[in-house]
Amino acid sequence: VEHIEASIFKNAQRHEDLSEGFDIQQKLDDVARHYVEEALSLSDGNKTKASKMLGLNNYQTLTNWMRRLEVGGESS
Repeated sequence: VEHIEASIFKNAQRHEDLSEGFDIQQKLDDVARHYVEEALSLSDGNKTKASKMLGLNNYQTLTNWMRRLEVGGESS
């Protein structure tokens, strides 16, 4: 968990050039996808453990996120 928190802080310090426009939803999805993949990797694919790392209520919520973000072969 500390590894994920440190990574969030590091990524939060990046700045985007807004002069060309910016798709904030795409950026948020990219960040979420990164952390979902990281949690799944650290938990050896155990969705219950990964969901706890991410502060999600349960593995079903994580599965829904995975479908939305198209992570781990899950797709909508």
